[in-house]
Amino acid sequence: MSKKDIKDHILVEAMEILKNEGSSGVTMRKVASSCNISLSNLQYHYTNKTILLQALSAKFFAHCSENLLNEWEVISAEKDLSTEQFIRKLVEFLIGDDEIGIDYYLYREIWALSLRDPELSIAVKDFYSNYARLIAELIGQVKQSSTEEIASLLVPFMEGYSIVRKAMPSDAKQMTETLVRIIVAL
Repeated sequence: MSKKDIKDHILVEAMEILKNEGSSGVTMRKVASSCNISLSNLQYHYTNKTILLQALSAKFFAHCSENLLNEWEVISAEKDLSTEQFIRKLVEFLIGDDEIGIDYYLYREIWALSLRDPELSIAVKDFYSNYARLIAELIGQVKQSSTEEIASLLVPFMEGYSIVRKAMPSDAKQMTETLVRIIVAL
């Protein structure tokens, strides 16, 4: 197994532990055991838990951005979409992406960890800034005005909605339609 493969395997295992047990469950010993490697081998690749969590966050955020770009390609391949249809597909993706493999538990854990880790805090801020910029660019392909305003509405909405979605009286389909009406009107 190559060094890159080992590092990727470590991050996958750490991500599973973080998702299932939270940050307190992620210990260097537990990650090493889960990977069937020695603690010293884990520490060769990731010196300490902070560095491991920072690398895990970078991998997770790259995965989220990649999913958005992949969805953009799918939406772009559809010909003759109106602005409203395009916005609807984008919103459906953003507020429904827990159904396609984005795990909101990881968002929450990473966000919580970033409150105590200045470097992770910078990484979270950078991720959201870049994600909002990317969403604004995508929207700019079909709507020429208010793209940053729309992205500034969508990103915090999807984050908050991921937490409260099951308690809301409106389901994801109703929320999608509401957001589409708001965005088209901007």
